[in-house]
Amino acid sequence: MVGHHFTLKAINNMPLKSSARMATVDNWVWDTFDTTPVMSTYLLACVLTEFNHVEMTYHSISGKNVTVRLWTHQHRLGHLDFALNLIPKALNKLENYLGVPYSLPKLDVIALPGYEEGKAMENWGLIIHSEMNLLVDETTDDIDKSIVGATIVHELAHQWFGNLVSSTSWDDIWTNEGLTTLFESAILEQVASDLEYETVVLVFLQEVMRSDLLSTQFALSAPASSYPSVDEKFDVIAYAKGAAIFRMARSFVGEEAFQSGIRRYLNKYQYANANSTDLWNLINQEARRTHTISGRMNVARIMKTWTQQPGYPLVHVHRSKNGIIHISQRPFKNSDSPPKDNSTMAVSASWWVPISMTNGEDLRFSPKDRLPVAWLSPRKPSMELQGTIGNNTWVLVNPQAGNYYRVNYDRRNWDLLAEQLMRNHTVIPFITRSQLVDDAFVMGHAKIITYDIALQLIRYLTHTNDDVLIRRVAQSHIQFLEAIAANSIQNPDKKKMIKNMSSYITRERKSRMAKMSAGDPGRGDCDSGDHQCVNKALLLFRDFIDGTIHPGKDRSANSESWCAAVRHGSQPEWNFAWNMTSSYGDQTLPETRKMLKAMCCTTDSMHAKQLLTRVLHPNIKQGPKETLMIMQRLIKNPSVHQVAVTFILSNSVFLNKHFRNPSLMSELLTAIAKHSYSMEELEKVKAFVVNNSKELESGGVNRIMAAINNNMEWLELATDDSHATVEY
Repeated sequence: MVGHHFTLKAINNMPLKSSARMATVDNWVWDTFDTTPVMSTYLLACVLTEFNHVEMTYHSISGKNVTVRLWTHQHRLGHLDFALNLIPKALNKLENYLGVPYSLPKLDVIALPGYEEGKAMENWGLIIHSEMNLLVDETTDDIDKSIVGATIVHELAHQWFGNLVSSTSWDDIWTNEGLTTLFESAILEQVASDLEYETVVLVFLQEVMRSDLLSTQFALSAPASSYPSVDEKFDVIAYAKGAAIFRMARSFVGEEAFQSGIRRYLNKYQYANANSTDLWNLINQEARRTHTISGRMNVARIMKTWTQQPGYPLVHVHRSKNGIIHISQRPFKNSDSPPKDNSTMAVSASWWVPISMTNGEDLRFSPKDRLPVAWLSPRKPSMELQGTIGNNTWVLVNPQAGNYYRVNYDRRNWDLLAEQLMRNHTVIPFITRSQLVDDAFVMGHAKIITYDIALQLIRYLTHTNDDVLIRRVAQSHIQFLEAIAANSIQNPDKKKMIKNMSSYITRERKSRMAKMSAGDPGRGDCDSGDHQCVNKALLLFRDFIDGTIHPGKDRSANSESWCAAVRHGSQPEWNFAWNMTSSYGDQTLPETRKMLKAMCCTTDSMHAKQLLTRVLHPNIKQGPKETLMIMQRLIKNPSVHQVAVTFILSNSVFLNKHFRNPSLMSELLTAIAKHSYSMEELEKVKAFVVNNSKELESGGVNRIMAAINNNMEWLELATDDSHATVEY
């Protein structure tokens, strides 16, 4: 029962049962709601609002009708069309895959202003989103739309994983988050394939594989008591690594066994609790039934090697001249330094590693081809396979990045893969190409292989305008090297190599895509400086300036084109952007946020200072989430990184009061630690953290210090001019 003023609407987990006037308070009412099913208390929710809603009826596979209502400001109801179209399609796919109907008679979804940016909460029957994660308009670009779609599907999947079946304890919360993250891509691929969500999946995977090397990283199933607070369990490891190892399990047991195991899990434990071992045991039974694993193997035992220790393996693949393929594993580490504490991955750590393979003579990249041809195990960390292909044919392990590990090859095989990309890069699918490039750069940073291997792999980018994402993956690594070179690298050969790398991804290309970008900046590669794309972006901005086009009505360009216009433009472009974002009454309008993001692309230090000091401006109402977004983006912008760092450290007292939540300051300092490229700056940040530890959140200090130490190790390796030690 909820009491409220009659002008408000009350929304609860369950439908409204009755409403009656209060006898003792004028203009107030009591609302009574239907009783919820058995559920976890953290999922209980109630919202009082003046919002309006759009409504539709979803026809469940159970035969029942489910009322679906989406809520926001009256003037933004049109921005709910994307979600209104996606939700019934996603619910239908989830119900059919899981074999269990949606459990409640209604579903409310609300875009809540002021809710922490990028967040959402899966309350049963009443899902809450931040506005940026639900509302879509004409200015929303494809990447942001993909993130909105993924968040919508993620919270819908929670109606089963976490709501219908709850974890036994917070220790296993990664199970719910990993499964719901896995279903983001699986569902969007079916109902919104135009979003190309695989781009977001790859970025997420590559991000977590970097985070999983931090010296203080916990295992997935580490007890919640090991963390300063339960909130710390909800990190990139729980979401992205959780999804990655479920994806790996699906690959090695096969789709049929995985789906059957999930269905049995939901039916057996609905309206109750279960842990990850309960799920693994059911999947194991189905894998035995479908004969995808032998009777001597056990899924729970296999997966515990991935959930009960941090990190992941590096798989070495080496072919000898007699055709034998030697395969071995060892823990991937960003240095050969000994473990720093008990939470660090042990040097002797090993895993049950599924080895899936393909080669240049017999291309196999479909889901059914990801079943392992062999296994490495803790007792048998290396093995030999009799090869049947010629010495001039490449082999490839872990196609489509189906498993959670990196792969290193002998030099001959790396060369053959690079040659294949030059001849016809599309023979190797996009996901696999991206992982090859990321693996090569990361192993180069770690001195496992030499950088010329990464250089050879990205050479094909000079002949194509496809693979914009892969170009950006390479660009992020090259920017890391360029920033270090500017501060610490003295070796002229290494500086020349970095310059060559940069030329491979930024040189002018004369192809059909360049011509297409002249007519549509959203189709070009503005991010890497394509002149055609940049010029078109500047012309679009001139239309904004003279009033020909209102930014809120721009349907032709994505956020990269606005970014390019600010980066390559001059004072008129900046003045327009500043006036637009400062004079609008509503700072949360999508076009205002999009322009603020574009302004963060500036390479002008004075413009960056002006943008940073917005938060101090008495006439601009800037909320904490806008401040955090601006500062994080400027930190990641190499051209103005130092300006942002100086401002943040100098104004920390004000920012702590502005944020109110100490975790936001910790997020900023962690971002600084991850994107600093000099020992001097890292030492400065470390001293700041030590001196201000009482003002930071309890778990924040550990995260920041881990990021600092991790980056210091990478910098030491990158500035070391000794040769890489290649292990086979």
